[in-house]
Amino acid sequence: MNRDKSIVELNNRIDINSDRVQIIETAIIFASESDIKDLFYKFQETSKIYKSELAKEVQKMSGIAIVINNNSFFCETLVKS
Repeated sequence: MNRDKSIVELNNRIDINSDRVQIIETAIIFASESDIKDLFYKFQETSKIYKSELAKEVQKMSGIAIVINNNSFFCETLVKS
């Protein structure tokens, strides 16, 4: 896989984890049991860690990681030369 495709794929994974964080946040709001909320918080933290690690890999490849703006997500497909 070439560098540009790899960066796009990594950004897709960042987007997926961003979505997971938001979905889990909603689940936490509606969960009534504290042990379930604790589990959701752990899932959410794991997704945040994955996002961070994926963004570091994109940067190592001289790419631009996903940009988060006012809870809307979009993928920067520009790649540094």
